[in-house]
Amino acid sequence: MTYITLFNKGKAGENINMYGLFPFPTELEAKQFCYNKSVNLEYLFGQLEGLWGIQGRFATNFKGASHSNWVDDKYYMKEHDIDAFDLWSRIYRRCEALGISKGS
Repeated sequence: MTYITLFNKGKAGENINMYGLFPFPTELEAKQFCYNKSVNLEYLFGQLEGLWGIQGRFATNFKGASHSNWVDDKYYMKEHDIDAFDLWSRIYRRCEALGISKGS
């Protein structure tokens, strides 16, 4: 699973957490998840395959885990910063390594 946190530029504080590029055990289980009424909200039933970007056994799209999570300075590590212009190329390389195509 790939986690991304978008911090305020250069400091801790409010941020956006996202997760995606995660595998299911099999392609069938990925599709079953999208149509499982006991797991998903009724109004999303049948739509999750597209919303999650299911490709094979992978969910290729990202979802926001929280939209306004406050992170203390002790959790913000400058050495883990990735320049905003480098983020997509890193995600693209991760998709290639997993053998899935994200498009352009």
